[in-house]
Amino acid sequence: MDIDFVIPYVNPTDTSWQQSFKQYNPQADFNDCRYRDWGILPYVFRSIEQHLPWVRQIVLILASESQVPSWLDTTKIKIVYHKDFIPEQYLPTFNSNTIEMFLGNIKGISEHFIYSNDDIYFLRDMQPTDFFTSEGLPIVRYSIKQKVDSAFLKTVKTVCDIIRQDFNHNILPTDKFYKPLHFCQPMYMPIVKTVAALHYTEMLNSITRFRDTEKNLNQYLYTDYEIFMNYGVLDDGIGKYFSFDNHTQGELAQILLSPPAGMYMICINDTFVATQEQGVITQKLLDIAFPNKSHFESNL
Repeated sequence: MDIDFVIPYVNPTDTSWQQSFKQYNPQADFNDCRYRDWGILPYVFRSIEQHLPWVRQIVLILASESQVPSWLDTTKIKIVYHKDFIPEQYLPTFNSNTIEMFLGNIKGISEHFIYSNDDIYFLRDMQPTDFFTSEGLPIVRYSIKQKVDSAFLKTVKTVCDIIRQDFNHNILPTDKFYKPLHFCQPMYMPIVKTVAALHYTEMLNSITRFRDTEKNLNQYLYTDYEIFMNYGVLDDGIGKYFSFDNHTQGELAQILLSPPAGMYMICINDTFVATQEQGVITQKLLDIAFPNKSHFESNL
């Protein structure tokens, strides 16, 4: 079974991209945590090469040619530009949710793929069977929520309610909803295309150039469908979601340098409370955890 690893990425230091961004948002602040870059993408590649050596290819989604990181050996990966799979009327986009609405349009990737953000690192060796069953069915890790106490969880519930309508059985009470864990998500292209066909209108109506939590749908459309098809696993503690909102630098060092038993991955989420100094320290910790360059990094 071929499995590709798909990552969308924004290079906020790209002046061409900045000019395009400011054309639609003159007040743009590229120090915002959604766009600043701590220089830690190479460590994502290192962790994949070290702990997921069976991945067929890494697919990097970029807005344009000017977004390619200077350190990247482009002959070793597959690069997909927004124009390759997103309809022209929705470009340029500065919204990852828009990218996710058109994942089914990407050509040249395997039917089985892992979709991930650029802030997820693997701490131990993992196997294809950690993401897909021997029959090739995706394994989605999730929790069950009832309280909607944030704009994001409102989106999560909206997505779940949309997918709920596709199934006749009542495996989930209507006052509860699924929330896939904030890690990489295994996806099966036939399911992605099925969901896109079923909810094409809702997906198109949700698209905005910039993120709009009140309106956007997201990738959970696909993973919720997988969960309702009984391809899900309740939170098994296989990974850790880390942010400086709720954790300390010391806790991050402990996890990266001596991962607890049973923990295989970590999402290090940059948030508004994180400082540039914490970003520098995070990079240093990742360099200790993953000191060996991957073959994706150029020698130039």
